[in-house]
Amino acid sequence: FEENSVDTALKLNLFNEGNRQLPAPSSRELMMGHLAGELGVCLPDDRLLYVQHHVSHALSCFVRSGMDDALVVVMDGRGERESTTVFHGHDGRLESLATYDIGRSLGQFYLASIKLLGYGLGDEYKVMGLAPYGNPDRYRGLFGSAYALRAGGEFDLVPVTAAFIERGFVPRRKGQEFTQEHKDFAAGLQRTLETVAMHVLGY
Repeated sequence: FEENSVDTALKLNLFNEGNRQLPAPSSRELMMGHLAGELGVCLPDDRLLYVQHHVSHALSCFVRSGMDDALVVVMDGRGERESTTVFHGHDGRLESLATYDIGRSLGQFYLASIKLLGYGLGDEYKVMGLAPYGNPDRYRGLFGSAYALRAGGEFDLVPVTAAFIERGFVPRRKGQEFTQEHKDFAAGLQRTLETVAMHVLGY
């Protein structure tokens, strides 16, 4: 099971603090209770192991890949304190090569941006599907201001939604038809994501 140890403990403690009339179980007690109650599985305590979010993603891919030696990259919204982790998978284990903090989360950047298209969490694939219908060059300047590529696979990333709105971009409301501007936005966003991701991978 994944454990976002810092955030999970903090959120659980804040919940317990705000609900003093309720019992204050640990995350382990909650998990064991769910396994027993929902699935009828009673595990010995030492069989419930927690792993880091990005390790769980990376290891599940690496061990099933059939490769003995591989570059394993996890890019998502966030893990515990990182948004991207690059591993070297070899000898049945993962060696961390690089991490990028949550302030440079490509997943959160993408999520914040797709709100201008009337989408939210879980809709990212729809925007990726919309991107081929747009022209990524239309908003090259605005999206180009969202990132700076630096040596050693490093980069800086800043939100662009306010800049688009300031320049008259009309956000789409959920259920509305897509304009060409919306399609072009999707194309530019996708190109931006791929440009930064390939910069990291290339290094």
